[in-house]
Amino acid sequence: MNYIKVNHLTKVINNHTVLDDIDFELKQGGIYSFIGHNGSGKTMLFRALCGFIAPTSGEVTINGVNISKAIMEDPDLLIFDEPTNSLDKAGSQSFIDLILDLKEKGKTILLASHHIADIDGISDEIFEMEAGQIINRRKA
Repeated sequence: MNYIKVNHLTKVINNHTVLDDIDFELKQGGIYSFIGHNGSGKTMLFRALCGFIAPTSGEVTINGVNISKAIMEDPDLLIFDEPTNSLDKAGSQSFIDLILDLKEKGKTILLASHHIADIDGISDEIFEMEAGQIINRRKA
């Protein structure tokens, strides 16, 4: 069963398309990473997944419900935007150990990064983003 479903998600701000027909489904309990340059749409996608912005069109469902109803005290979904930015090597390793432990507990984890090296060895799938679109999706 799909845990996260993003269905034709589009966001337009001031006549500029920042998310362009994003469409994917994710299983529960994996680590899914989104990589791309600044402005590629990673953070805006995460804002839409969290319900912080309303899409222009399309929808996001998590565990079969609207995102605004999916937030709880012990969430099954954790979203990190550039989590290892400014961490030293020991801090980065501590973070990696933490998310791998959370994955073992069945949590679903989404990560965003500019650098493939930050996420390549820990991700189940990697989504490459550019200009508000997912241009490549691959198993890690």
